[in-house]
Amino acid sequence: MHHLTLAANAVRASLITMGSASVLFSGITIAAEDNTKVERIEVTGSRIKQVDMETVSPVTVINAADIAMTGEKTVADVLNNSAINSFGSWRGISGYGSGASSTSNVNLRGLGSSATLVLLDGRRMPGTSSSSGSVADTSSIPMAIVERIEILRDGASAVYGSDAVAGVINIITKKEFDGLQLDYSTEQPSVDGGDANRLSIATGYNTDKGNITLTYEYYDTKAVMDRDIWKMDDPSYSAYSGFSSVPNGSSASGWYSNSEICEQTENTVDTTDGNNIGRCLYNHGNVTKLFGDQTRNSILSNFSYEISDGIQFRGRASASLAETET
Repeated sequence: MHHLTLAANAVRASLITMGSASVLFSGITIAAEDNTKVERIEVTGSRIKQVDMETVSPVTVINAADIAMTGEKTVADVLNNSAINSFGSWRGISGYGSGASSTSNVNLRGLGSSATLVLLDGRRMPGTSSSSGSVADTSSIPMAIVERIEILRDGASAVYGSDAVAGVINIITKKEFDGLQLDYSTEQPSVDGGDANRLSIATGYNTDKGNITLTYEYYDTKAVMDRDIWKMDDPSYSAYSGFSSVPNGSSASGWYSNSEICEQTENTVDTTDGNNIGRCLYNHGNVTKLFGDQTRNSILSNFSYEISDGIQFRGRASASLAETET
C-alpha cells in the first residue's frame, strides 16, 4: 500500500512538471510568433530633446522673456536684429511711397521678403499696399500680446506654397491672458534724431465658456536726418541740386545766377566765381530724412466662446494706423 502511494505521488509530480513545462514552452512559442508579426514602426514626432540639425526642420523659438531681454521696441526690430536674419530685412526709409516708409518685413536666407511667409497664430497675415499684398508688415503687431515667435529656418513650400521657400515665421499671441498689463519704453540716442516712445496696454478676461484679450499700442519715433548720419563720416557732406527756386541762366561763357537773390534764399549755395560764372544750388542734403517721423496706433484682440460641447467660436480683430512724414 505504501509502495503504491509513492508511485502515485511520483506520477502526479511528473504530470505537474510536464504541465508546467508545456505552459512555459507554449508561452515561448506564442512570443516567437508575435515577434514575427511586428511591423516596422517609424516615429515622426518625439518629445525627446534633440539638436536642431538632427530634427526634420530646424525651428527657433523666441519666447516673451527673450523678447523682453532684447530691449527692442517692436516685433519688427526683434526679427530684424535676430541671429537668424543674417541677410538683413527691410525697415522703411524716406523716399518710398504707398506707405512703404512705415513698414518692415523679413528676408530670410536672402531670397526676398516675398519668399518668407509670416503667420499670426498659424494664419497668413495681410500684405501691405506697397507690396501689392505679397509681404506682411511685422511692425503692426503689438509687442504686449506676443507670447512667442516660432521661426522655421528651412523651406516649407511643400506645405505652405511658394511664399514659404525661404522659411516661415509664426507669431503666437496670448490667448488666455487675465488681468491688466501696462508697459512703457523710451529710447534717446546720443546723436540727433531717432527718439522713440512706446506705450502698450494689454488686458484679458477669462470665463468657463471662453476668454477675450485686447491690446492697444502707441508708438512714436522722430526723424533721423541724412546730414546727421553722413556728417559723422564726412564733415563736408552736402548734396546739391541745380533745380532751386532761384532762376539760373546760361550764356556763351557758362551758367550764371542772381547772387543777391541766392544769398537771401534759405538753404541755397551760390557757386558764382570771380568771372560771374556759377549757379545757385539747392542743398537738399540738409533737409532730407533717412528715417521719417512716424506715429503708429495698433489694436489687436483675440476672443473665443464655447457655444456647446464640441462647438467653439474663435475670432481675431486687428487694426493699425500709421502716419509718416518723410
